[in-house]
Amino acid sequence: MNKTQRIILGFATIGYLAVIYSFFTQDLWVMLISVIISTALLIAFNLAGTNKEEVMMASLELQEAYNQLDNVKAENEELKVTVAKKDEDIKEAEKKVEDAQAEIEKARVEAEEAFKNSENLKKQIESAKADVDRIREDEQMRSLLPSAGPGETEVNIVDVTSEIMDEFDSFASKMDIIIRMIAANKNVPVMADKNRLRIMLRNIMDNSLKYMNKAGVLVVTISDVDDYVFIVCKDDGMGLSEAETEHVFELNFQGSNRISGNGLGLAQAKAIVDYYKGDIYAKSSEGGGMAIYIKLPKMVHEKEEPLAEAAETAQAEPVEEETDVVTTEETETTAVTGGEDNEA
Repeated sequence: MNKTQRIILGFATIGYLAVIYSFFTQDLWVMLISVIISTALLIAFNLAGTNKEEVMMASLELQEAYNQLDNVKAENEELKVTVAKKDEDIKEAEKKVEDAQAEIEKARVEAEEAFKNSENLKKQIESAKADVDRIREDEQMRSLLPSAGPGETEVNIVDVTSEIMDEFDSFASKMDIIIRMIAANKNVPVMADKNRLRIMLRNIMDNSLKYMNKAGVLVVTISDVDDYVFIVCKDDGMGLSEAETEHVFELNFQGSNRISGNGLGLAQAKAIVDYYKGDIYAKSSEGGGMAIYIKLPKMVHEKEEPLAEAAETAQAEPVEEETDVVTTEETETTAVTGGEDNEA
């Protein structure tokens, strides 16, 4: 009970005593007024107590509100700290992403560089392999080079060709094949070993005769232009496809129309031509025969001309002498010692 309530209660007690007194004195007005006053004081007493409690409750509620506000403030501060930490985490994550992207880009650049290096290395390996293959092929071709005879002298290629034609005389007669030589001059000299030139021509002519295998004509055209001699051996035999013709001078190559031999003849002929710094190539088509084009320097030196152009010039030269060898003998003479199978 607070102080205000005690005072009101005191006055209310006095009022009730006045009511008792007026009851005994039978003073109704005094009693009525006393009752009204006492009742009012009691109501005031209750109101005074109620307001205090409400104030106290309001104070408690206000304190609670302040506490809640402090809690909210504390939570807000914590939230700010959390948000700030999240921002830092996000920034750190973004930094890591940027670093990762930089590493990826660096790895990509390194991978591209490694790929380029690997491609360059691959090319170097392929080039080295090609060099090794070329050296091996050169060694193999040099091994095919026949031994020299009396040595390098001035040889008339027309006479040598005529001698080889005589060797194939009986064989050509048996097969009803005409071997014809067309020479621009009676004397077409070449500085070379005669034995090697004989083997070169024998291999080429043997190859043509073998794959003609029927009545036909083998034409050997000889001419000289400036410092070079040009020889064209053209037959009307079975021929080869263009794809196979590209390989006819390779060691041990044998075409799809193989008859016999081990594929050394034309390879050996090429080895001889290469030794004298000349050129040799073939043209053929299936069923259309084959032509072998040879270019040899009269003297061994570095000057060269395109073989195809020179061969065309050789074929266009005026014909001054023509020798037809039409064999009629019945007896076959085996004089083919250097020819090998390699039809082109």
